[in-house]
Amino acid sequence: MQHRDLNGLPLKIEREVSIDDPETGEEIGRIDLCLTCDHRSEVYFAFECKRLNVIDKNGRTSSLAKEYVMNGMTRFVGSEPQYAIGLKQGGMIGYVMNGKIDGAITAVNKQIKDHYKDLQMKPSKGLNPSSRLPENLTRESLHHLPDREFTIHHVFLPVSTI
Repeated sequence: MQHRDLNGLPLKIEREVSIDDPETGEEIGRIDLCLTCDHRSEVYFAFECKRLNVIDKNGRTSSLAKEYVMNGMTRFVGSEPQYAIGLKQGGMIGYVMNGKIDGAITAVNKQIKDHYKDLQMKPSKGLNPSSRLPENLTRESLHHLPDREFTIHHVFLPVSTI
């Protein structure tokens, strides 16, 4: 195994990056994962991460799809967005705790369709196959903001709790 100097790479990955209100300077949120290039911190790709299909100690599964949509996606495209202001893309990572990806995607898609107005989407539009990675684990959603269209790239990752 060779040692590589990763400090010279043009890509920087940070976690829990705080976002401040430009008017008040107060923290309005924290981006779970933030990718930036070079030294331009105003241009970034944000990922909001949420757990899905969580199994409690009694063996019951909670989908948490509504949490994913209303406390995850709305950080990008809600009535008062916190992340990616002025940008055109962002990402959601869904950690599927029971590993059942199809069920998680179906539950998230239902919540998106139920809350399309909050997400600034057209009726009946939900998750679409990814235009970048046509795999079972990825989807995307298109949102019509007042000043631009915004795409959220969704990645659903199976998690083993063995």
